[in-house]
Amino acid sequence: MADLRLRVPAALLALLCAAPQAQAQWKFSPQISVSETYSDNPGLARREDAHGQWITAVNPGFDVSYVGPRLTLSGTHQWNYYYYSRDDNGTRNNGRQYQGAAKAIVIDELLFVDANASRTPRSQSAFGPQLNDNPYALVNSREVSTWSVSPYLRRRFGPTADLTARYTVDSVDAGVGTLGSSDSKGIDVRLDSGSIFRTLGWGLSYRRQDIAADNAGTSESENALANLSLRVSRTLALTASGGYDKYDYEDIGGGPTQGNNWSAGFDWTPSSRTRLELAGGRHFYGNTWNMSASHRSRRSVWSARYNDGIVNSRDQLLRPDTTDITALVDEMFRSQIRNPIRRADAVAAYILDNGLARGLGQNAAYFANRFLRQKSFNAAVVFNGPRAKLTLSADDSRRSVLSVGASPLLALPNLPTFPGGARPDDNVHQSTVGAIMNYQITARSAAQAGLTFGRSSSLVSDAVDYNQALRMSFTRQLTQTVSSLVEVRHVRGSSDVVGGRSYHENAITAALNMKFKAR
Repeated sequence: MADLRLRVPAALLALLCAAPQAQAQWKFSPQISVSETYSDNPGLARREDAHGQWITAVNPGFDVSYVGPRLTLSGTHQWNYYYYSRDDNGTRNNGRQYQGAAKAIVIDELLFVDANASRTPRSQSAFGPQLNDNPYALVNSREVSTWSVSPYLRRRFGPTADLTARYTVDSVDAGVGTLGSSDSKGIDVRLDSGSIFRTLGWGLSYRRQDIAADNAGTSESENALANLSLRVSRTLALTASGGYDKYDYEDIGGGPTQGNNWSAGFDWTPSSRTRLELAGGRHFYGNTWNMSASHRSRRSVWSARYNDGIVNSRDQLLRPDTTDITALVDEMFRSQIRNPIRRADAVAAYILDNGLARGLGQNAAYFANRFLRQKSFNAAVVFNGPRAKLTLSADDSRRSVLSVGASPLLALPNLPTFPGGARPDDNVHQSTVGAIMNYQITARSAAQAGLTFGRSSSLVSDAVDYNQALRMSFTRQLTQTVSSLVEVRHVRGSSDVVGGRSYHENAITAALNMKFKAR
């Protein structure tokens, strides 16, 4: 697997370097942030072990983008260096995060390539302090690197059908520990009806994935599906599907791991701004429901979805199953900015200026080399007023273990013992709500307040964790390239699982941010 991890990114780099330069536009924006923080508990230690200290942070980085006739890419990279006035036990000294995406046209109207790469800290478990608490604590945190390369063919057979055949190679590296590293190869083939089928639409799809994991061996999954769509009016279509699922894992209860599936539902689109999709059916693991709803108005964007299916940690780390704030903000700007490149810049600036880069809190895709059945509900709304902007989000998920495998909590000390030897992370219910309000005081200054609340409970025991974070900040644009920030935060939480600990933190931060002009 190590050779594969080296060869594929190298091939991607060669593709980027070979991109044509004519009519191309490069943008490179270096930046640096320097901050001083006083925290009374930077390591989120238990109350009796907490002590305060000063923390100096230096965070250099850059944004880069390229727009050419056959290639577009965008990326951001940041390094983090932390210096403590006292000891650094339980805290990180440095780190780095990056995210990048590229799309290439290899052969016009036939062959394309998508590529993504990221490195970001993630929570290891649903229990214990979570990542939205503070950036310094090492407890329950691990930096995860991912990348994927996906060449695909797209062929249109006149107005009759559209074919998409995709091959994907990806990797997840969580370092040493329970999840470890894993590679995956997969194919995804779809054949959908063309524009000639206006009343009765149809589609066929087949997906296969092979996973090789350092700590969990190999596994395979296959999904085949046929679907129909009958349009009964201009705004309403009835939908139905049927297929077969096959998973290669050892079921924890000795039950089936493959079987038929079916669903029936509707797709209602009363206007170009509103859509509701709802379907119910059955798979081999039980009855299922799925829902997706969206609405856009002049001043707000609404989104909600419910999914019920089989997931695993590595797929969630590659494609988190939470409300995508970037997509929500993009939808808000869609009617105002038609150009996708300019709209992407506006979305990135909006997320940064309104403090959404840190997120609103979300349920942890915790590290477990297992297949799980997950029932998840995600909802978010963005209100965009003349001066005030409000973003609300909610995530609720129930995960039930299906396969035998390893757990992140096996390595943690002082775990409670439950009747029958049950582990608290086997079946988990997580709920997270968040809100961020931004008020533009003047053209150069703004105030912001953010609140997140999370609850994790074990469905096989009485173990319950809570975590809360409150932030208030003031930002001011000092010059065209320099901005300042003052922030206070209060964090607290309690855990029945991770050492029976309760913790809290109070902190104040002053920062200067410099972003140079794009070149």
